[in-house]
Amino acid sequence: MRFFILLLLLGLNTSLVQAQLFGTGFGKTQDEARREALADLSSQISVTIQTSSALRESEVTGKGYNQNFVREVLTRSELPVIGATFAYTEKSGSTECRAVLEKAVLALYESELKNLLADAKKLSTATDISSLSRLLSLSDQYVKFRLVMAVLGKTVVEEFPVSRTDIEARFEAAAGDITSLDQLAKAAALIFKDNGYYVFPPEVQNSREITPFAAAIRERLTGALRTVPEPSTAALKLIGSYTVLDNAIELNLRALSETGITVQSATFKLKPSAYTGYRYTPETLSLEALAAQDLLVTNDLRADITTNRGKNNLLFKAGETVKVLVKLSKPGYLYLVGHTQNADGKFSYLVPIHNGKTKRDFVLFVNTDDVNKWMEIGEFEITSPFGTETIQALASTADLIDQVPDFYFDSKGYAVVGKNPAEVAAKTRAILKKAGTGQTKTTETVLTFTTLP
Repeated sequence: MRFFILLLLLGLNTSLVQAQLFGTGFGKTQDEARREALADLSSQISVTIQTSSALRESEVTGKGYNQNFVREVLTRSELPVIGATFAYTEKSGSTECRAVLEKAVLALYESELKNLLADAKKLSTATDISSLSRLLSLSDQYVKFRLVMAVLGKTVVEEFPVSRTDIEARFEAAAGDITSLDQLAKAAALIFKDNGYYVFPPEVQNSREITPFAAAIRERLTGALRTVPEPSTAALKLIGSYTVLDNAIELNLRALSETGITVQSATFKLKPSAYTGYRYTPETLSLEALAAQDLLVTNDLRADITTNRGKNNLLFKAGETVKVLVKLSKPGYLYLVGHTQNADGKFSYLVPIHNGKTKRDFVLFVNTDDVNKWMEIGEFEITSPFGTETIQALASTADLIDQVPDFYFDSKGYAVVGKNPAEVAAKTRAILKKAGTGQTKTTETVLTFTTLP
């Protein structure tokens, strides 16, 4: 069988090679600013790969990787940053950190990859669960290193010594069938033994929606592991995804360090008794497809959107509050369109930024002083009806006032722009792309989160 991944293999376009990459972050402390700078740097590498004309699908025989995994790594900006240098500047009560990745660090990546492959060869025939967890992590790291090294100008020729499908099969055999979530929690605790995890609910493959089944997994793992209450204080972030198979669910988990390194990994096969009574399939695939299709991203102008719990694997429950924050890499303008699907139906609306009733009140201007800084849009309490929200941030270096769609206020106070999110997203995206000509730079990003009772 052949598998395909989005990788730069042969014929690397020199326009992709970067002599220097840098990220900027702000925070109340140097540690907070450094984390933001690393995230910004990883994001820039991801966008460089996604937008390069040299990026294409290349054939990789027998290694068990697929496009979904690579896309997941890129869209989540999980690429590892090692060897970066940091410079700190105190500015108006906050700390600015500039993280720089020089092309010279390629030698460090090459050395790490060499050691990684040597370790993988030693473990290639392993059957014990601890060694297989390590082998899974090395497999993840191989793909991530390969992508970063492509940006730095190095084509990796040597393949990983064992297919991921083979590793997963051996791991699942060693772990045995999981027949309950309590059994899953106990099995995971044998792999994820460190202190300071923050557990995110796993996403079902090809979806950003958090199902009730995923919420239950998060609850059990949080109770079984040594965790912290907020992701900002976590030493390791435990993320995951699952795939619905015939008469089983395959759950993949991995713990990530601050720099994007996969530290620990596990894969479990859950029998129907472990998920009976839970909804485990997504209800909003059409809503998410509209957000992901033809997303306009560029390093000429980068927009980002997050919450007080990050921007991936997001679940909020009734009574909790969600803070929405945005930032731009250059001075410019942005507005937000929310696309929702819940018990009340589907509709799209303008997210309030300023108090007011005009289109201008929905446009945010980011000046020079606020570039690369998170700006809080608002804090919202989670109430019924519950469902899935996708927020589309549209940004430009030119004023967007003429692009803001017409709206009306409904009985609940939403500035509704349409009842068909797919049409609204397509129209706003098309207008934004058309405006991105000459000196005007445009971009967009999306954020999806789920709310449950």
